Amino acid sequence: MGDAGLWFRNEANRQKQLWREEVLPETKEKLKTDLAKRKNALKKKPKPPPPLAFAPGKADKSKSQIVGSGKTVKKDDSAIINLTAQDVDPLPQWKCKRRKIEVDVPSTQCLASMLLADPFVVRILVDKAQKILRADVLKSKSIPSGHALLPSIFQLLNIARISKQLCALKGKQCYIPDSGLRKILIDGENFNPSYESTRNCLPLVTKLLLDVDLDSRMVVGGDLYDATLQKVLETPEVQTAEWEGTSSLYDIRAIVEGSFVYLLQPGNTSEVALQSQFPRFVAALDKLSGGNILNEKPLFKSLTHALLRHKSKLPHGTRDLVTGCMLKWLRAEGDDISPKTVVCSPLLECFMYLLNEVRL
Repeated sequence: MGDAGLWFRNEANRQKQLWREEVLPETKEKLKTDLAKRKNALKKKPKPPPPLAFAPGKADKSKSQIVGSGKTVKKDDSAIINLTAQDVDPLPQWKCKRRKIEVDVPSTQCLASMLLADPFVVRILVDKAQKILRADVLKSKSIPSGHALLPSIFQLLNIARISKQLCALKGKQCYIPDSGLRKILIDGENFNPSYESTRNCLPLVTKLLLDVDLDSRMVVGGDLYDATLQKVLETPEVQTAEWEGTSSLYDIRAIVEGSFVYLLQPGNTSEVALQSQFPRFVAALDKLSGGNILNEKPLFKSLTHALLRHKSKLPHGTRDLVTGCMLKWLRAEGDDISPKTVVCSPLLECFMYLLNEVRL
């Protein structure tokens, strides 16, 4: 008040004038610049990915159905082997453009593909696909691509196959392969591996398993043996030409290799039936591998364990078939196959191991 408060009043008026003339315009200009940058950033934001197959709503619905049916819910019901057709749907094909800015945070799709590429997860997926083909498709005489789970399983196998490429991109690009139910060509491509696997080659695998089952039923002890003696039935021919051009279908090769190992396990076939069954798988694997199967280490490791389970009861016919087939594969010819490649191959390693471990 009075002369004592004159200095404070003058200082307040000076600060008020300074705020109006300098601080407020500068703040408004900075806010306008920040809003413009934010608007431009939102325009360049990539499209969100398609909805996940494991949607929370679907999981809650499946759980409510299980509870309503009176079944007990186990702790591990969320595992892949326990999923039902209501839990998994194929993901829609999706491709995001390359980002210009480096991404510091690891890409979620890269981490997911790395988990899918784990050998244990791949083994579960392949085993599930084989069980579906043997138990559901063959018995119901249906089309493989019409099954509710098979397209999703093959889509997961394809994501696991391209995990190296996804990780090399470091999150700059995201890609979900097509489920293969429809022939979709992208960026001028004339080949869709997912469609070739699910719609064209998966029926060949089913035909292969059906022929193998008929071979076991047409030998001594089978229910079709009498019809075979009367020449009512004939042994199906080995498919060779049908497998042409399938060397790039790694998912189909994994299913055929798994079925081959399953067949050679004790109790799954007889020595007589194996004489017709073995050449069918060899012909398919020769085409699926492009004539070079030297480096299929998972196949030979699994094949070795399956044969060693026979111990001293390994039939001589099975021994001769396996030995002749491995020697044929070791004599494979090609521009990229040198003697050093053969000597250092997993095939020769497992072959020598079998020669030293199997008691004949």
